[in-house]
Amino acid sequence: MQFHRRSHRRNRKKIDSERHNKDVLTDGGAVIKINHMRTREILGYTMKFPRWAIAYKFEAEETTTKLLAVQWNVGRTGKVTPPTALLEPVEIAGATVRRATLNNYDDIERKR
Repeated sequence: MQFHRRSHRRNRKKIDSERHNKDVLTDGGAVIKINHMRTREILGYTMKFPRWAIAYKFEAEETTTKLLAVQWNVGRTGKVTPPTALLEPVEIAGATVRRATLNNYDDIERKR
């Protein structure tokens, strides 16, 4: 893909719109890098990261499904683990989701 130099917002919109048409799984994000080696040298690095590359995280895909049941489990030490939601199967980001961990049950109850 070709990008414009100074329009980060336009570049992000271009990646968002084209990522579903690629043969590469792009569920989490993308990294935009400068190819020109002299420009890379000029930009340099921070203490940890190159200034000539930027990571862009995609917004999470969301969908709605039906909660069929909540399954409570006890771990091997006897501690109750976070409950698991048993869901009506739904396609999201190229995967079929049937189960989800309910890490914050209080928040789920509040949204009910």
